[in-house]
Amino acid sequence: MDWLLFTGINNLAGHWHDVDLVMRFLALYGPIFLLLPLVYLWFAKKEEKAGEERLMVLRAAAAASLALSLNLIIGTCYYRPRPFVHHQVKFLIPHAQDSSFPSDHAALAWALTWSTRAKGMYYGMMVLSLLTMVARVYVGVHYPSDVIGGAVVGIIASLVIEHLWPLVLPVARRLALMLP
Repeated sequence: MDWLLFTGINNLAGHWHDVDLVMRFLALYGPIFLLLPLVYLWFAKKEEKAGEERLMVLRAAAAASLALSLNLIIGTCYYRPRPFVHHQVKFLIPHAQDSSFPSDHAALAWALTWSTRAKGMYYGMMVLSLLTMVARVYVGVHYPSDVIGGAVVGIIASLVIEHLWPLVLPVARRLALMLP
């Protein structure tokens, strides 16, 4: 099933130059664009909500850090070759032959997205996260289960941080006030 989904998506590559460009861009930089609303929230000068928004940004950063740490552990314990290593695929971006599972891009995207689900920007971030997942398969560097696994890791990391947040809230408040 994973291979069928992979080939169904990856076989679309190479037919439309403009779509290939967009997918390459999303595959490489999608999660970076998810950081932009958080950077805006951090530096926005809405005094009445500045502290609350900075705390949300810190919580999202903690969730993203946890998600990438979990991915590192999983990738070290379980090596899954990337699709282009053992198969003839339409390979649109250069990539190392490191472990494919779980996807760091998907984990980062969903940790940030899930952490902001109470804000109005959540739906836009969700769409960008989903497009990033599809793009990673489209360009030939992940199987669908890799990006789904990454998304699950990102969401779980966000939920863990959310659950632990009351324990670190006093430190996070001081940090939010100290940083520029």
